[in-house]
Amino acid sequence: TLSAYHLFKREQDQAIQDLNALIERYPADSAGLSNLALAHFYRREMTRASELGRRVVDIYPKNVFYRTNLALYAMYAGEVETARAEAERVLKDSPGYPKALLALAITSVMAGDRDEAARVYREMASRNSSLAAAGLGDAALFEGRPADAIPILSKGADDDLEGKSDTAAARKLTALARAHLELGQSREALAAATRAVSLSRRRRSHPRRTNRT
Repeated sequence: TLSAYHLFKREQDQAIQDLNALIERYPADSAGLSNLALAHFYRREMTRASELGRRVVDIYPKNVFYRTNLALYAMYAGEVETARAEAERVLKDSPGYPKALLALAITSVMAGDRDEAARVYREMASRNSSLAAAGLGDAALFEGRPADAIPILSKGADDDLEGKSDTAAARKLTALARAHLELGQSREALAAATRAVSLSRRRRSHPRRTNRT
């Protein structure tokens, strides 16, 4: 309970201390190990998060949530082959699992496999169109194609706003601002960034209950 409170407050150091005390007494506690990985993720210690993610998966190999987290942590740590292998294993057991598709798509981009990334994002679109749009836009930016990113991100943000997902829209608008900036379109970049800031402020002024495990 203490560690969950500190995670919620983004007090990672205290959360890590609490969670280490927990798993010292209960080494196979799945929530303890999983949240400890998350705490290190919040500290941007991706290699450590990946190590702890592996430890959870070794104990609970059939848990899709834990294995997907491992794929994502490995991806952020630059462990491309591990991330791809874990994502593919999740998808074998749970076809279409969105976050596993995300890990597979991003590792494909990192590996320079543009065609595979596009294929995975298209598959993702039928299950989570918002995530797919963000990914396609990011991939275009990563590959130096800001002009291709603009219509993807613009439509994605509009769709998010229609679906009342301010956070997702703000993230796409931020990426859209970057795309315009790379093309030297300062007025359009400022407009997109201003909209993103407005949405972020609106969300903070209307907080929602968040459930964490």
